[in-house]
Amino acid sequence: MKKTILFAVLALSTFNCFAQQFALSGHITGGRNLPIPFASVYIKNSTYGTTANENGDYMFKLRPGTYDIVYRVVGFKEDVERISISAGHVEHNVQLTAEPFELKPVISKETNKNDPAYDIMHHVVDKRKFYLNEVKSYQCAIYVKGVKKSLLCQKRF
Repeated sequence: MKKTILFAVLALSTFNCFAQQFALSGHITGGRNLPIPFASVYIKNSTYGTTANENGDYMFKLRPGTYDIVYRVVGFKEDVERISISAGHVEHNVQLTAEPFELKPVISKETNKNDPAYDIMHHVVDKRKFYLNEVKSYQCAIYVKGVKKSLLCQKRF
């Protein structure tokens, strides 16, 4: 009986070692080393990942192996880094490059040349019947990202 219990304990502890996970963590910054809050960090071609907090810090657990980690946020170029997790926690800091977004100028051909909204609204009003009959009903599923913070557990310095 004692041998059976001892064998079971050893088997379970060995199984736990094979399923060991390590943390991948780091800090995401942009220009002038300012933190980028709420950036998405995930394994390429998967749904497993996390979101950076308001200070640009992220952390999630991975099994040992090599992963292509994607860092993505609006206003910055996507960055893909190959990271190997072998034995121990890995800290990987990333600096993203800003991606400027420029709108093309709108040239109005109507009488009010200083206001491009006039031209756009004129076309919308002309196609009113088309837009009213285009969709009879609409449904969508949404994903809302948020942050929940416990004020009782914050460190005080």
